[in-house]
Amino acid sequence: MFELLSSVGLALLACGIKFRGRRELHVVLMGAAFTLDLATLVAVEVTRGAIHKTATTHSWLLFVHVAASLTVLAGYAAMLFLGLSLRAGNAGCRHWHRRVAWVFGAARLTNYATSWML
Repeated sequence: MFELLSSVGLALLACGIKFRGRRELHVVLMGAAFTLDLATLVAVEVTRGAIHKTATTHSWLLFVHVAASLTVLAGYAAMLFLGLSLRAGNAGCRHWHRRVAWVFGAARLTNYATSWML
């Protein structure tokens, strides 16, 4: 179930990237992806006790997954801040929005891949 939700979230991100030239659609798709990813994270914690499992398991794969997940969360926060700055007319943020997007995308793909391995 969680893998399906993660796949849908990734698909929403891909659609958001594809439609980045259509600002309003881009914002809606990225917002939906963020909401779904955050809801999935909360559901995993509630049903599986992910934080406790992470604290008590010493697996390098789990460590990579958690590191990628934390980078994704930080990336969402940065992308939201930069995106809102762009919408407010601060065109100087575009350069950083794109750079952070590459880091975020790599972290999200790592998160996705490792979630299937765990």
